Amino acid sequence: MSKKPEPWDLQSSTHRGDYHIFRVREDVRVSPVTGEALKFSILETNDWINVLPLTTDGQVILIRQWRHGRNELTWEIPGGLIDPGEEPVAAAGRELREETGYAAGRIQYAGAVTPNPAFITNRCHACIAYDCEIDGEPNFDIGEDIETCLMSLDKVLDMIKSGEIHHALVVAAIYLCTLQMKR
Repeated sequence: MSKKPEPWDLQSSTHRGDYHIFRVREDVRVSPVTGEALKFSILETNDWINVLPLTTDGQVILIRQWRHGRNELTWEIPGGLIDPGEEPVAAAGRELREETGYAAGRIQYAGAVTPNPAFITNRCHACIAYDCEIDGEPNFDIGEDIETCLMSLDKVLDMIKSGEIHHALVVAAIYLCTLQMKR
């Protein structure tokens, strides 16, 4: 059996920049195995939320928007940064309303994942929004242009299987939510 890994001692931490949705820092940590000091680039960012919204008749509210990193339109569920001091369930309701114009009758927390603990500090939370109904017009952020579509959950799962829905955090959130709904 192999040896249990040990924590690495922090020797220094230097902030390198603030880029609106994330901050970059450089940590120097000492390997407990070799004693060597190594540099690590760390992205600090707020926690994120993704919400699987279901209408009163059980349809999933999907969104499609342009993603600059991939230079393409992507199918997703509503989501975004959680504001400082905001709880994930509250953020789920806010993002749902802002991105789709729908409001939920009830929101249930489904869990969280760490997007990439190798160099990102945050968690991505997932919620299920039940009994969603139109409550007004969306209120997009300045960089958003979003299409809203209703689809069955089976169709959404087929879109994941075919690769049409490929945003890893959206896929993880839908997985967490469907696990929660089976309980």
